[in-house]
Amino acid sequence: MSVCRQRAGDLVAAYSRSLEQQIVGRGSNLACRDEEVWTQAEGLLRDADAQEAHCLGLDPLRVMAESLAAAAAAAGGAAGAGRVRTGGGLQGLEKAFEVLEQAALNLYLGPWRDEYKVVKMYSGMFTHFIKPVLSMPQVEKLFGLLGYQASSSRSEQLRLQAPAGGGGGAASPSDLLCLSCAFFLARRECRLLRAALGKREGDAQWELSVVRERQRGHGPQAAMDNAKKSLASDQLMQPYDGEAEVDLYTDQHVKGGQREAALSPRRG
Repeated sequence: MSVCRQRAGDLVAAYSRSLEQQIVGRGSNLACRDEEVWTQAEGLLRDADAQEAHCLGLDPLRVMAESLAAAAAAAGGAAGAGRVRTGGGLQGLEKAFEVLEQAALNLYLGPWRDEYKVVKMYSGMFTHFIKPVLSMPQVEKLFGLLGYQASSSRSEQLRLQAPAGGGGGAASPSDLLCLSCAFFLARRECRLLRAALGKREGDAQWELSVVRERQRGHGPQAAMDNAKKSLASDQLMQPYDGEAEVDLYTDQHVKGGQREAALSPRRG
């Protein structure tokens, strides 16, 4: 077992202990808020190759890249061209991963409870925190890890599948614990990248560029530094605007963002 996988395994164990303490102490099974576990997760993400660190049954960087690519396209594509929509971007993804973590914990601790057997995609939680950042194929894949499938009888519902002898169906308790921790680690990834981005957080193209650098194995700050270089180079390589060439030789003034023709004195 690699050192990285060992550290990820240690994180799952710490996550499990924290969950037990939370249940005993407060009777709660909410998504992890334990600062010691958060610090342990941050150390793993900073020290290890990002792809190797996320080895608990989930590839959150791919999920993030797909979501942010769609957001960048919707925002206009070019660096600085637009902000991600409300509820989107890394901040929105962080919240979506928290919802998924909670869903995994619910099944881990109470798989017999009827209210956990159907996810309603028209509910407030789903509408506000999942739909803004995840496509339907992503929703089906991520909830599918927990054992949910699209309902054949009711639209906009995901139903938990019964365990099947030939495979498939609901995830095992050990898998659910690992996935809960994986979604927790994904949340921490989002938070680290948001901190690295600083004032660039919310810029669709910047967020996408940083995630892609993380996919190449760079640490959070190195990913940000490389994103700066990449986006600066992209701006220099932008095709020359022919309209600007014409504009240089016309008697037009820009007023309030609009061109205003200058009146030249009549000659003759």
